[in-house]
Amino acid sequence: QMIAAQSHTFVGSYASTYRGYIARLRGYYSVQEQWEGYDEGRLDRTHYVEQGHGNEYRIYKSVQKPFFAREFPISWMDIDEDTGIA
Repeated sequence: QMIAAQSHTFVGSYASTYRGYIARLRGYYSVQEQWEGYDEGRLDRTHYVEQGHGNEYRIYKSVQKPFFAREFPISWMDIDEDTGIA
């Protein structure tokens, strides 16, 4: 998973939790390495194989059901920022 997450482009299955973790790792890497679209929560080079879901990660989506089917940008955006909560 660590190797796949660092690939230039990744294509995986929509309902796969294995692919989900790779997508989350790619989100972390996108912020760290400032990939194109990272500031908008996009993963432009992460795709699903299934028809109709191919470019799912090219648009920002807030958390919605079904939760297991994809990772959401809230998982990797601004996670190192101070919330001010003590």
